[in-house]
Amino acid sequence: MKCLKSPQFEAMCGLTDENEKGITLVALAITVVVMSIIAGISITAGLSGLSKSKDSLSLSELQIVQEAILQRYTKYKTVGEESFLLGTKMQYQEVENIVEQVDENIELKVENYDDKGENVSPEEYYYEMNPVNLKDIGVDKAKDTYIVNYKTGEVLNKTKIKTSTNQLLYVYSIESE
Repeated sequence: MKCLKSPQFEAMCGLTDENEKGITLVALAITVVVMSIIAGISITAGLSGLSKSKDSLSLSELQIVQEAILQRYTKYKTVGEESFLLGTKMQYQEVENIVEQVDENIELKVENYDDKGENVSPEEYYYEMNPVNLKDIGVDKAKDTYIVNYKTGEVLNKTKIKTSTNQLLYVYSIESE
């Protein structure tokens, strides 16, 4: 932009001498403020998108874990070998305590088996599955620990429990008899 040679226009352009060119401190400050606002908006939008993508990943992983345990349960029912039911068996009371802390509205789909002693079939137990167990059943990239029940298809993400939007990371699928 070329300034006219009058004192008013020279002041607007930030020129005090014909050979001196540049911007004023005010123009620089305004530019920095505008750039800061734009950067703030971009970062906020990016973080929101990142949070939504992590939630989607958690929900997808929950479904993948459920499908994997239901497949293992089908193999267990077909072959009858307990080795298909991976994970660490949990006491019913322990599972119930975790569920009550998470959400009072969740009803476990299996009755209390702590008092049944040896009369509990392996598929009735809740199992804790860590990433190593999950890799063994074909869920390779899982980083969380889950509580699962092979018979009911219940899966609860023990690590995260809820998404950033407060959606519970819990699914179930009752076996039809």
